[in-house]
Amino acid sequence: MINKNFKRIFNKYFNIFKFIIYLKYLFLIFFISLLTYLIVPKFFNFSEKQFYIKKHLEKNYDLSIKNIEKIQYNIFPLPNLEIKNASLNFLNNDLEIEAKTIYIFPNILKIYNFKNFKSDKINFINSDIKIKTKYISSFYKKFVSQKNKINFDKTTIKILDDDKLVLSLTDLNYSNYGLK
Repeated sequence: MINKNFKRIFNKYFNIFKFIIYLKYLFLIFFISLLTYLIVPKFFNFSEKQFYIKKHLEKNYDLSIKNIEKIQYNIFPLPNLEIKNASLNFLNNDLEIEAKTIYIFPNILKIYNFKNFKSDKINFINSDIKIKTKYISSFYKKFVSQKNKINFDKTTIKILDDDKLVLSLTDLNYSNYGLK
């Protein structure tokens, strides 16, 4: 009697168990393919792709890059391009930015397509900004009207008048997205 009930229950739910076992393999395949999609760019040589990154920064952020020491791709916590010791110009050479680290977070769907490179946001960490006094208003207007996400952490702003230091603001954090 007990065996008959057990067989009846087992036959009733057997198809559900079989489906769950196949679903486990489907999740495993999906996870492995996603992981390989995110890991493969780690092996690219991004110094050859500098042209596309520079073009993107000029077009969307009005930043022209003068020097880059090193570019590497990081997977965690989010896929990003890490640029070390970069020199940039902003607003057509009116403003100089020296950044120790720049993180560019590319659009995940555009990681492999460098000709149409797009980024979600940019983080500047430990950067020095030098502004001449006559360009302060244009600098402020440009950053307030910036539509793309940009973030400055531990930034030093130096305001110069004829190469003499007028004002120095240290350890500033600015972000044009997120909580205000």
